[in-house]
Amino acid sequence: MLNDLKYAFRLRRLQDEKRTIEKAHQTIYDQAKKLKKSPHELSELASEEMFEVNLVDDQIWHIQNQHLLRQAEKYLLPRPE
Repeated sequence: MLNDLKYAFRLRRLQDEKRTIEKAHQTIYDQAKKLKKSPHELSELASEEMFEVNLVDDQIWHIQNQHLLRQAEKYLLPRPE
């Protein structure tokens, strides 16, 4: 049960972090558009956001995967290779 609570807490924290990153980058992107930055600069901003979001997505995937593997172990299911 404690593992489930830890999992839920960590997952929620990472999801919040992802939303925070997306909101922050949207604000930065909107400001850049108002300042009429070049398409190249706007593209770079979008790439930076995708990179940061992908890092968090990887962490989310990892903890979800670990949680599922623990669940499979708990119910004596074979581990996928």
